[in-house]
Amino acid sequence: MPPGVQVNLTINSLEGIKIPIVTTTLSSFSYQNITNITFAAALPTGQKIGLVYSAQLDIYTFGQVLTTLIPKFSLQKSNLQACYEPRSVAQVFRNRIEVELFPTGLCKTQMQLKAASPDNFLQAVQLSLSGALVELDLNMGFDYMVAKQEIMFKDDLLEFVQQQPFLNAFIVFTTSQVGSKVEFQVDVESTRLETVVAFFQVTLMSLQNDDIYLRLQFDQDKYDDYEKVLGDHTTFKLSFIVNGTQHSFLSSHNAPLVNNQVLQITCASQIIKLRPICSAIVLSQQFDRVVLDIISVGPDQTLKSMYKQMPQMVPTCWTKVTAVRRKNVIDLTLYLNGKCSAGPAEFSLINHNAAAITASSDSSATQVSFTGYDGFFDTARYGLSMVLDGATYLLFLDDVKAQPVNYGTIAAVAVGASWVACCTAFAIYGIVQAVVAMKNRKRTSRRKAH
Repeated sequence: MPPGVQVNLTINSLEGIKIPIVTTTLSSFSYQNITNITFAAALPTGQKIGLVYSAQLDIYTFGQVLTTLIPKFSLQKSNLQACYEPRSVAQVFRNRIEVELFPTGLCKTQMQLKAASPDNFLQAVQLSLSGALVELDLNMGFDYMVAKQEIMFKDDLLEFVQQQPFLNAFIVFTTSQVGSKVEFQVDVESTRLETVVAFFQVTLMSLQNDDIYLRLQFDQDKYDDYEKVLGDHTTFKLSFIVNGTQHSFLSSHNAPLVNNQVLQITCASQIIKLRPICSAIVLSQQFDRVVLDIISVGPDQTLKSMYKQMPQMVPTCWTKVTAVRRKNVIDLTLYLNGKCSAGPAEFSLINHNAAAITASSDSSATQVSFTGYDGFFDTARYGLSMVLDGATYLLFLDDVKAQPVNYGTIAAVAVGASWVACCTAFAIYGIVQAVVAMKNRKRTSRRKAH
């Protein structure tokens, strides 16, 4: 068959002549490869189609026609999968869940309430939050024709989500279209839980030294709001999914946080069965998902505040680092994880005041020394960063030891010095006595001679 053909679709339906023959032209038709033909604007505007008795497809060429009967003709009421853009956000509060949706405007006919459109209308909207179901009250209204649609599901699910580290949410829309029930699902891209919205900004995570380090940065302008809902006891629960299995590790920190504070979750402090799992995750630095829950409760264990954060894994080239300080010099011993290439690199040691001192070395170095100044080392923890080929690698450093003083050597030196001093003193005293004795003997000899 030639590459350019005309295709006609004839539908024999209950509507009869109201459904015209639909025509399209295919300029690059290939008998061997064409498997689907789409007809645009198949029905006149406003025309509905009911029962189809039969359908026929005719493909025309120059002087020839290929006719195919269509034994099965399915009616799809609506394609509702494109009603919303894929960037929805859910925010969980104490007594409600607010969802932001971004309508495409393609479903304005189906997304109306029954009072406005008796034939095609929205019947129900249901939110599923990690298995918990909440129905939307449509009596409160539903406006699809907006750039950003905000809908509110009223329910208190905080106690439920407190036990669910990883939240998954989707919304099921049920519509009635000329008596037929049509459902479609919209997946919620991001589910957030923040008692003080947008208080935490960046949470960094580093796995090293058989421990987990978290550095929390927040909006200082919202600190008063954060303190108002801070309970007496705060638990930091870090949960991982590794090969489909969930593991959670805990640490308590009851004092109010300081901006950019580094918190430590130690593997050794976990329950016995979790210690090797924690150590394995830290050593391998491999996992599928991670989430941090910050849960603060009052004296009676009532929930005061809760925050769910997605920590950013800090890229690092080391599994462990130790340090020894000698006055204004600090010597680092680095344990490489084998994940970084070798090459010239710039190292920086950062103290709690964000001051930094630098040193140049190869990225494969296992020993790096920094020379500081008075006051720089007045802290217990540091950040170690390395820039290699434009990429930055980071490590938290809290294993800093002062160079040990060898009191035995000092005592030996002191005793030796004292002994030398004594010997010298005795020697000088002996020389002086010898000189005096010689002078006395000379005087005695002179007297005898006279």
